[in-house]
Amino acid sequence: MTTRRSRPVRALIAFCLLGLGLLAPAESQAGLNHWTSHGPGRLRTQAVAVARSDSDRVYAGTYGGGIYRSGNGGDSWSSANTGLFNGYVYALAVDPTSSSKVYAGTYGNGVFKSTNSGSSWSQAAYGLTNYYVFSLAIDPTSPNKIYAGTGGGVYRSTNSGGSWTRILATNANVRALVIDPNNTSRIYAATEGLKVYRSSNGGSTWTHSSSGLTSQYVFALAVDPVESNRLYAGTFARGVFRSTNHGGSWSAVNSGLTNHMYVYGLAVNPTDPSRLYAASYGYGVYQSANHAASWTTKNSGLDTYYVFGLTLDPNNSNKLFAATLEGVFSLTIPAPQPN
Repeated sequence: MTTRRSRPVRALIAFCLLGLGLLAPAESQAGLNHWTSHGPGRLRTQAVAVARSDSDRVYAGTYGGGIYRSGNGGDSWSSANTGLFNGYVYALAVDPTSSSKVYAGTYGNGVFKSTNSGSSWSQAAYGLTNYYVFSLAIDPTSPNKIYAGTGGGVYRSTNSGGSWTRILATNANVRALVIDPNNTSRIYAATEGLKVYRSSNGGSTWTHSSSGLTSQYVFALAVDPVESNRLYAGTFARGVFRSTNHGGSWSAVNSGLTNHMYVYGLAVNPTDPSRLYAASYGYGVYQSANHAASWTTKNSGLDTYYVFGLTLDPNNSNKLFAATLEGVFSLTIPAPQPN
């Protein structure tokens, strides 16, 4: 039986343990607002992808260690490299209708494909003339249509990677590809040295879409899933830029960001697009709650501030995964409370 006198004693003991770091606050125990390290093995991780049809299925592409997969939301990992003869993986994409179908972009051997959740891989590079693949994007309305950003432009496959055709020729690495979810014929490509390209007809023709961008090197792109005229670009040493007219013009939105920041990844919350996240090289993760008008850091628990990519759990828009120099981290963000 708990007496009135014993309750304050218990509270005092808990307070002392908390002060000594022996008892974590409930919010930290739940992983709220605090990054959790998941591995795999503290490897430099270039890409992380979560299956839409099964968000317990997470894939990590590493720099030299190939691909790892998790079947429990990132809590544990196993190597998934059978048939993958290149361990430098820069891009991953999961078929939105099937968690077992996965694509990997490698540095030097093109695209690989798995149809069994990464248990085995086969090269899917027929038609590629440049084998350095930095980005991948799958058409959400027609998953057999895939785009690959390479060191020589953008390629398209209309048969799930069976063959590829180059649809944009460049002499710059295509670091990011995004498809407008409200109009999948509209595609954006970010390059090193040539800024941003835009296509309004599924990649058949392209135009420069870079007015106002002061950095030649664009590493990341993100589209607002609700108002898709709003677009964000992460750049080399110039932070984040925003467009509100489908990339027709851009302006810097760097209030609160570190000066001359390299931004390698961007993610927009699909249920509340005013909230977005930026991955930086050397300064960790930043968040904005107002369409990038201002930024604050989001680094509690993050062991490394070198972050190469971000992705949100497609079935839980408050859970964020980061690909970092020290493996994969995850963060659960409390949903904003109504006023």
